[in-house]
Amino acid sequence: LVRHDCTAVFAEQLYKAADIDGNGELDLMELRDLFSGAAEEFPQLEDYAAYLKEAVKDPSGDDGRMSEIAKVFSDALEREKLAFRKAFSLTNQQVGDRTTRKEKEAIAAEFDQALVHDKSSMNLEEFRLLLECVDKNLQPFPPTAQVAAQQGKYLADLLSQGVLDGAQESYAETMGSARVFSYFHK
Repeated sequence: LVRHDCTAVFAEQLYKAADIDGNGELDLMELRDLFSGAAEEFPQLEDYAAYLKEAVKDPSGDDGRMSEIAKVFSDALEREKLAFRKAFSLTNQQVGDRTTRKEKEAIAAEFDQALVHDKSSMNLEEFRLLLECVDKNLQPFPPTAQVAAQQGKYLADLLSQGVLDGAQESYAETMGSARVFSYFHK
């Protein structure tokens, strides 16, 4: 639907999903895996996932060759994703595509600010604080008549399908089956 894809709204759900060991804290590896996996749904997490990918390494017993091979493939995949997004964004834009890019130093500063009690893990409150910083990178569409017209047509199409009736269940059903709003620049 037409929405600003803020992560802070889903802080508790994301936190529970990422706390793999169930200890009530997210270590940096859990956070890295969460941000990498959720970056497709929440594009504002991409820069943070890339930062954590470099900053947090898996403790492994290999001699480094396997991780270097995996890095080559991962970097190639990231380049392909970026090329596709750039080509697609020439004519279509989603809210998540409108994010301010952050430098590694700025991301590191945000992590230092959020990791208050322990520099290797974070509790739910620290996680919420970090997500609020992440969401500040989202930029809404400009309030133009062209955007409003396209959003209105999108909502009219959803309403004409007869699924939305004002109940929370119909909203959830529509969220699961409808495409997200995509702005087409004319």
